[in-house]
Amino acid sequence: MSDAAPTQISRARSRLSVGDRMDAGMNPVLLRDLRLYMRGKIFLYGYFLVLACLIVAAAAGVVIKVNGESSLWLMYPTVMILAFAIGALVPYLVRERFRDELSSHAAELILASPLTASRLVRGKVYGAWCLNLMLLSVATPVFVTSYLLGGISPYTLLLIFAGLVLAGAVMPIVNIYLGTFGRRPGVGRIMSALVLVGSFILMGFYGGALYDQIFGLRYNRASFFFLVCYAVAGVLIAQFLYQVSVFRLRGPGLVREIRPRVSLAVAAALGWQAAAAVVIHVKDDIPDWPEANTLAFFAVAWAFAWGVIILARDNALTPPARPGGRRSRFYLTRVGPGSLAIYNSLCTLVIVAAGMAWVSLGGWARSLLNLTAIAMVPLMAVNYGIVFYLILQSRAKKPSGPDSLSRTVAVMNILFAVVVFFLCTGLMFDGNVESLFAAVLAATPMGLLYLSIAANWYSMAFIILSGAAGTVLVAIVNLFLGWRNTARARGGDGP
Repeated sequence: MSDAAPTQISRARSRLSVGDRMDAGMNPVLLRDLRLYMRGKIFLYGYFLVLACLIVAAAAGVVIKVNGESSLWLMYPTVMILAFAIGALVPYLVRERFRDELSSHAAELILASPLTASRLVRGKVYGAWCLNLMLLSVATPVFVTSYLLGGISPYTLLLIFAGLVLAGAVMPIVNIYLGTFGRRPGVGRIMSALVLVGSFILMGFYGGALYDQIFGLRYNRASFFFLVCYAVAGVLIAQFLYQVSVFRLRGPGLVREIRPRVSLAVAAALGWQAAAAVVIHVKDDIPDWPEANTLAFFAVAWAFAWGVIILARDNALTPPARPGGRRSRFYLTRVGPGSLAIYNSLCTLVIVAAGMAWVSLGGWARSLLNLTAIAMVPLMAVNYGIVFYLILQSRAKKPSGPDSLSRTVAVMNILFAVVVFFLCTGLMFDGNVESLFAAVLAATPMGLLYLSIAANWYSMAFIILSGAAGTVLVAIVNLFLGWRNTARARGGDGP
């Protein structure tokens, strides 16, 4: 009987039509979203609007070609229209639908089924990608027409298409992450409108840069590779936000969040590699080529600190015991502020060491020092905020609620910055910016930023070294407090 059951199931599947097999094998969220989009009016209106705009742009391009101008004018409006459509409109549509589902608890009903959170997020992402591919397919006649008119090679058209596909792949993930916060009245609507306007502005810059670089209107070797690095950064940020979206849907404190942490660390490491690739290719075109790596240090440090703040949301809750009463013995795989503090401290030490190495190789130039100071500010600020939070938690009688860690980091740094600002102002009146008091102030986020801007050239190295020492010291303190917090969560035992 047991051998006959699989045979009957296989026979039943073989009798299914191709469409039924696709429905059984594809992501159910993807199928449901595509059917809803096709039956609704918003996407269809947008689809025909994009088609009409492309037809008008193509007709204008043909007229310009007839009058003797370059056929490249046919591609510029096409690139901009597609950038706005797939980078702003479609992600906005996906985000708003996802928010409505979360607000109506439809997503909770889906998660109560055997469908996992990761599969739910993947279904949303795949649905957005399918919509973007449909919009890109509308422009196929325009691409073919521009090639037949002459002046554009197939390789150029392929690069343009790849750049648009990249924008259509990254932007929906960012908006799906924003959609995990659900719909909030009042401020939520204002933020939604600001995100939409920001997406249009970002896609306007991206579409213009993509057109200028690929068609050579403002082409130079350095800017092209920087455009490639921006594309790499978009992919790295998207894969991190995808992992965070899955974690947020699973619920705070219910599962380990090792995947978002690994994806954030990988994004920082690959960001350095992308910067190194730029330096290798453009060092002959840019005289001060070490600035590229220092700029990468700035970008990696700020992006990493932003990622840690994202992880800090819903991280203040003490995680429950895993099935069987066991917990992971590896501190970095746990949920909670202590484990996050250990992770943040270790990554901060690595990032600061790499950044200072690039500054020393660059000869301690003024521009390198300014970028280094601004780069260490967010790393120091996040570490100070987590230290302050862990100290408060050790004395608190009640467990902290959701978002308390990220709020504590923000409020503590604002208050700390106000006090340090007045101390730095008094120090500048004194004029002694190489004293022990100046070194202490430079070991704070506001102090490092203020003194690096106001100090003279001869005191910059002293201030940067003080800031680096302060960042390392507060990271070490954070590491120790995080270890104590995780040990206390286990019942007071050590590692």
